[in-house]
Amino acid sequence: MLENPAVLEALIGTVGLVSVAATAIFSRDSVKDKLKQLDTLADQVESRIEKRFSQLESTLGYIKSRVDGLEKILEDDIISPAEVQTMRDEILSIKEKFGDVFSGGQA
Repeated sequence: MLENPAVLEALIGTVGLVSVAATAIFSRDSVKDKLKQLDTLADQVESRIEKRFSQLESTLGYIKSRVDGLEKILEDDIISPAEVQTMRDEILSIKEKFGDVFSGGQA
């Protein structure tokens, strides 16, 4: 379980993960190897952060489109039963996307 970077990141966050990894690296290898490993680790962390930002941007775009759809339904100030169901579906979809963001799932 603790070999999985996603589990570690969820438990201690990115900074903590870097700290734990750096400590483990420094305890067993030469300085040159340690620096290479730290560089690789920094690249991995940067890549992971970029991926999460990309997922977040995608999720926010999706949510904005759903909110725009809800606003369109409300434009005429008359809501039919079918529109009520559509609104419920859209709200559920938005909640699921928020859940994906905060649980670390794919956006």
